Amino acid sequence: MKKYLKAVLTLVLVVTISTVLVWGVNEITAPIIEERGSAGAAKAYYALVNDDAAKGTDITDDLSGLDAAGIKSVMKLELSDGTIAYGMQVEATGYHSGLIYATAVNMETKTFYGISIIANEETAGYGKTLLAEPAFLAYFEGLSLEGAIDVKNSGTDMTTVASKTTKGMTTSINAVAAFALANLGGEA
Repeated sequence: MKKYLKAVLTLVLVVTISTVLVWGVNEITAPIIEERGSAGAAKAYYALVNDDAAKGTDITDDLSGLDAAGIKSVMKLELSDGTIAYGMQVEATGYHSGLIYATAVNMETKTFYGISIIANEETAGYGKTLLAEPAFLAYFEGLSLEGAIDVKNSGTDMTTVASKTTKGMTTSINAVAAFALANLGGEA
């Protein structure tokens, strides 16, 4: 009996120590990972608005309803010409989850600057190919936030082949447009 009790206590002690170590490492690395992710998204926003001199302020905590649109973060961008834009990091689901993109919107003109794919876990040869096509990415440049958006109209044949990715992007970009109009439209 003592032999089994000793083995169980040893196992409990090892699991407890391991759990504490994993928690500790997570506490140290989580902020670093989040900071690097935010820095990468900010770079994507500045590239979309074509203004490396833009100044950004994270306003994610000031907004509600982000989850409904798949928005992970929002940055208010003051461009060098005084224009106010908003950059958003969005997670969408096409055929797979893990489709993360950055977009930026101009609320004065109520248009998208475009999108930039950050992470793409879609199927190789289908969704992954669609999301890398220049014609597909160009479709979002200057696209109006108002009215229904259907990425089937992007001018690429891949939208019919990658139907789940197309549907996921259509749903996502419409949700982002609705969010922007409802929550970011007051400032121009």
